[in-house]
Amino acid sequence: MPLAVTRKQAAILERLGRDVRQGAAKLYEKRGRWFLALSVTLPVEEKTAGTESGKIAGIDMGLRYLAVVNAGGETLFFPGDQAAYVRRRYHALRRRNTRKRDFGRSLHSWSFYRLQPFIAYKARLAGIRVKWVNPKDTSRTCPRCGHCAKENRNGIRFRCGKCGYRGHADAVGAWNISLAISGLAEAA
Repeated sequence: MPLAVTRKQAAILERLGRDVRQGAAKLYEKRGRWFLALSVTLPVEEKTAGTESGKIAGIDMGLRYLAVVNAGGETLFFPGDQAAYVRRRYHALRRRNTRKRDFGRSLHSWSFYRLQPFIAYKARLAGIRVKWVNPKDTSRTCPRCGHCAKENRNGIRFRCGKCGYRGHADAVGAWNISLAISGLAEAA
């Protein structure tokens, strides 16, 4: 049976046994087609933040938006709708299942713990350095003037009580995280 792989996958398979270690393999059929899922462990080179592209990304994690990313002034929103749907679906399956097997936990207990290592792993695979920042008050602090107050945030809305800056609270959080990583937060 022929094996169809991408160029990137072929390059990884060629390195098996040298610097790439094979993990578990699973052969499965889906809609009449056969697939082989093969896990591998790759060595990664970690670069220093922002050295190659000059960009630093701040990621704010939450429930409404699983991740809000601020990279070079551009903000990307990754909604949690799909994860919430999966959570509700598994909850319904748990209630219907008389054997009470554990199909998973709520989004609150799963997403942050599981998503952070996934993000770190994918970043390191791409050669991007990961730096963790204390998220305390990141969405209550103005990224323009540095004023921090509980009143600055009202739900998803952010309005600085000192300079009047307005924005999406999660985008402000991501911006402040990127400032903290770059060392510019202290300058504000």
